[in-house]
Amino acid sequence: MYRCGLASAGRMYRRIVFPIYNFDKQICGFSGRKVDEDKDAPKWKHIGSKNNWVYPACIPNFPEISEEVILVESVGDSMALSQNGYCNNLVMFGLDCSNALINFLISKNLKSIYISNNNDSSSEKNRGLISSIKAFIKLSSYFDLHILKIKPPLMNDFGEMQNTKDESLFSQWNNNESLTIEDILSFIKKNESEFNKAKLVKFYKKCLNE
Repeated sequence: MYRCGLASAGRMYRRIVFPIYNFDKQICGFSGRKVDEDKDAPKWKHIGSKNNWVYPACIPNFPEISEEVILVESVGDSMALSQNGYCNNLVMFGLDCSNALINFLISKNLKSIYISNNNDSSSEKNRGLISSIKAFIKLSSYFDLHILKIKPPLMNDFGEMQNTKDESLFSQWNNNESLTIEDILSFIKKNESEFNKAKLVKFYKKCLNE
């Protein structure tokens, strides 16, 4: 489904390489996941302008997204979701939602947008939740709040959930309630220094209006 393969030479040597397609179904970049134990090499390496990528939606014959979508950090998260029947996902290739991704979301007339960045609940600061809320705030400029939802993975990420071989984890995640607006506002209040003040003011006004 993802048309990936192991690179035996070149800039992606010893990586599982995922070709990135544009809307014309032409390859416009590559994302590679290392498979060796080289601690000095980054886990993921990208070739091309990831800010223009809408992945995996542009892969030829990939299931179309309609009504609902799940936003995740990496290709690994996307694969884990797809293997468990949730092909309605998009990869941010990091923590921010690009303009290309936002434009695609707007074009789909979606009923729900789930933001599911990594879950760092065991850390002193849950960076995954902070980044999810930042994405929520950014997307709130384009979508009604009732469409936007934050639902972190049950473990650190969906790949880790997949590695347990426990298929029930994904059903459990799907059945979990998303964070409420009250939950989000409470978290922001406790971690206000992590967020841009100007963006928060705009977000608070949006909350009051809705």
